[in-house]
Amino acid sequence: MSGERRTLQNYAYWSSRKTHKSAPGPRPTLGELQRSSSWWWVYCERCPHYAPMAFAAPVILWGADAPSDKLRQCARCTGCGSKGAALKHPTWGGNNTGFMPFPASPSA
Repeated sequence: MSGERRTLQNYAYWSSRKTHKSAPGPRPTLGELQRSSSWWWVYCERCPHYAPMAFAAPVILWGADAPSDKLRQCARCTGCGSKGAALKHPTWGGNNTGFMPFPASPSA
């Protein structure tokens, strides 16, 4: 412990800390994500490739009530061809801009 002393106060502090996160809530639907922002970043889980995605296409394909896990499982990377993706909300551009607009040209 590199010079730290184990005292009763230290033990009480560390034992009282909440070490487990609460159970995650339900995953949002595609419609809920689309209402939050019309587009999202889609990140490949196997390579560093990412791309913007407008949510109109998945909502039309699977419906607004489809779980967002459907997109996470079915998205195919255009870089390496693997299936599976993570979704990230667009960047906040400030109070005057709001969320950044859909990128005009791919950055990845």
